[in-house]
Amino acid sequence: MKNLDQPVAPLSNVFIDKDHVLYLTAYTTHTFLTSPEIAENAHNLPFWSIQIAIGGLCEAPLEIADGIFAFIDEEDNLMAIHMPVPAQNGVPTEAILAVLRDWISEEEIIDIMENVQFVQTGPLAGLLSPTNEPAGK
Repeated sequence: MKNLDQPVAPLSNVFIDKDHVLYLTAYTTHTFLTSPEIAENAHNLPFWSIQIAIGGLCEAPLEIADGIFAFIDEEDNLMAIHMPVPAQNGVPTEAILAVLRDWISEEEIIDIMENVQFVQTGPLAGLLSPTNEPAGK
């Protein structure tokens, strides 16, 4: 049986909404969230608490390219990246990927792209358009 008092990583570290992606880095999901001072209470908090904490722990987001922002804490740890969706109809947008390659690993980029492509072309694609309007509107 699963111990419900143990902190768990978020179900996803890629959040996609209205043509934007918020990617929580490996540092955030594997180091920050498992630190003793955070892990003790993390399981009692709603999922959006992570995003709010990132905003509170970082100075103003650093614009690393047009429309792409890095959230970096006071110790220079990259906590998250906010970006336009890096694909159109499942096809990668090279300009965005080139920027990401300067900041995160190829494995992390693949994680983002798999999530984005699933949303855009997977079995639920077409239920909502990229702007979250019902399809056909």
